[in-house]
Amino acid sequence: MKINLSESINRTYVQSLCMAFFHGISFPKDENEDADGLALSVSTEEREDGIFCQAELSYRGKIATK
Repeated sequence: MKINLSESINRTYVQSLCMAFFHGISFPKDENEDADGLALSVSTEEREDGIFCQAELSYRGKIATK
């Protein structure tokens, strides 16, 4: 699984959470390495009315965003 994070997010925490849902998943050490078509992007933004987080999971051309 390839993971792209905004600067303020701890990579270790996100990888641990992913391992709970995707058993046996591996994370490439090189960002250019193939990740079996599975990628997660997470970003946060602090605004006046709170902190907002967006996650996008893509797998073999299918994308889910929350």
